[in-house]
Amino acid sequence: MMNDEIFMKEAIRLSQLAVSHGNEPFGAVLVKDGEIIFSNENQIYTGSDPTFHAEAGLLRRFCAETHITDLREYTLY
Repeated sequence: MMNDEIFMKEAIRLSQLAVSHGNEPFGAVLVKDGEIIFSNENQIYTGSDPTFHAEAGLLRRFCAETHITDLREYTLY
């Protein structure tokens, strides 16, 4: 299985978790050098924040926690 498929399957798994938590079905995975570095599920309802989409929330949290803002070496799924 190609790495892209593995990472997409994880994003899909997270989207299923989002639904089980009462949110819309979206998940996001941030990858660097073939490893998952950070992941997040959609939290617009549970977080009471209409901007907390899976990918936006992931980037907000990752950058805030790591202080990394240059994401050229990362891939977002």
